[in-house]
Amino acid sequence: MPRRSTVIDAPRVSNPQRRALFIAIGLVVWMLAIGARLVQLQINQHDELASRARSQQVGSIETSPSRGQLFGSKRKGTRAQHRH
Repeated sequence: MPRRSTVIDAPRVSNPQRRALFIAIGLVVWMLAIGARLVQLQINQHDELASRARSQQVGSIETSPSRGQLFGSKRKGTRAQHRH
């Protein structure tokens, strides 16, 4: 037959310093991951990304806007602005 413990296990109380330490470690790991990604983009992939950006920015598109008919202010039934 197993021995019974005489001490009652109380619910574990969280230690605020321990929680703060885990949060700080998590933030440092997150910042290191973001920093590593920035190094990869800005240093390792610079040439490829710069050429892609140049190819997207260079070029022109000719458009011919269609305008409606313009009427003078004396024409009847127009929505011309009246001077007061």
